[in-house]
Amino acid sequence: GLALHDPLWHLPLWRDYHPGIESDIADLVNTGRGPQAGAINAALFLEDFVPAEQDWLHIDLYAWNDASRPGRPAGGEAQTLRTLLAYLQQRYDR
Repeated sequence: GLALHDPLWHLPLWRDYHPGIESDIADLVNTGRGPQAGAINAALFLEDFVPAEQDWLHIDLYAWNDASRPGRPAGGEAQTLRTLLAYLQQRYDR
């Protein structure tokens, strides 16, 4: 992403947060119990449904510019799209 000026940040799957998505009335909750660790909680929730041998990716993004700046007008932002396209081309182009 850095080469494309489309930086990403790798968040950990901090399993100590898993109790935050556990529930007394359902298998899991998808919102967590508090306002912190939302992206990590979302990834932990998804992880419960992905087979251990399966590679997977969770992207939690804002994709919005609150204010204009050079080359990036206010409004919707194509955050991570350039990076994902480059990754897919590198992995699958033959």
